[in-house]
Amino acid sequence: MKISDSPNGVIYAVEPDQNNDLWIGTNDFLYYYNQGKIVKFLNDHEIFKTTNINSRKVFNIKDILNDAGKLIIGEAQSFTMMEKGKVIYNSLFNDNIELRVETVEQIGEAEYLLGTLKGLWQYSKGKFEYLGSLSPLLSNRITDIEYISKHKLIIAGTKGYGIVIHSVDTTINITSANGLSSNSVTSLLITGNLLWVATNNGLNLLDLEKIGTEEMRIKIFTKQYGLISNEINQIAGNQNFIYIATNEGLTVFNRKNYKPVTVPPPIY
Repeated sequence: MKISDSPNGVIYAVEPDQNNDLWIGTNDFLYYYNQGKIVKFLNDHEIFKTTNINSRKVFNIKDILNDAGKLIIGEAQSFTMMEKGKVIYNSLFNDNIELRVETVEQIGEAEYLLGTLKGLWQYSKGKFEYLGSLSPLLSNRITDIEYISKHKLIIAGTKGYGIVIHSVDTTINITSANGLSSNSVTSLLITGNLLWVATNNGLNLLDLEKIGTEEMRIKIFTKQYGLISNEINQIAGNQNFIYIATNEGLTVFNRKNYKPVTVPPPIY
C-alpha cells in the first residue's frame, strides 16, 4: 500500500493510537490510517496564518510518540506537539529552538527525553534542559532511548559510541570493546529484564541486571541465525517474538528457536 503521495516520500515512524489505528510519519507529511482510509495532515501551525511560505507546511518526521491522544513528534528541525489534528506547539516557531530530534521517550506527565543529533535533551512542562552536560557520552548523536522509571535509568543508543546507560550517579558505556556487534545503534527494546540492541551489524541481547558486572554477557544474532539482514533499522516485539525491520524486509524472530553467539567481556 502506498502511503506518501510524494514521489520521494519515505516512512520513518509509525505509532498506533488508542483505537488501534495508525499514525505514519514521513519526510514530508503526517498520515493517519483508519480502516483502509488514509488522511494526510499538513503542518498547520498558526505561524502560517501570517506567512505565505507554503512550502514549509510540511513535516520532516523522525519519530512519533502517542501521549494519551496528543502526538509528540520529533522532526529534522524541531520538536512538535499535535492534538486533535492541529499543531499546538513547535519548538522552532514558538521558541526559536532548533533541534534535530531523532527519538522521543516519555518519562512522566508532559515530560519527555529527546535524542538529538547533538545529544540528550529533556522537555518538561514547557522548558528545555540539555542533559549532555551530565556526561560527555550523552552529548553524542542519540538514535534511540529507553527509560526505566523505577530506577530513573536512561538507556541511550548512539551513532558510533554504542550504548550509554545513565543513572543518578553512574554512567556506563558499552561498546564493541565490550563485545557489542557494532557501535552504531539503530534501535532499542526492553522485554522484561532483557535489553535488545539493534545495530548496523546485527542484533544484541543483554541481561539488564548483569550490566556493569563481571557476569555480563552479550548474545549476538546475525544472518547466520535467521536474520534477513545484519543492517537493522528498527525493532519491536515482546518476550517471545522480536520484529526486525531492515532494508531487505522484515524478520519475525522467535528466539526460542535460535542459539546465538555469546560474547564474554574482554579480559585485560
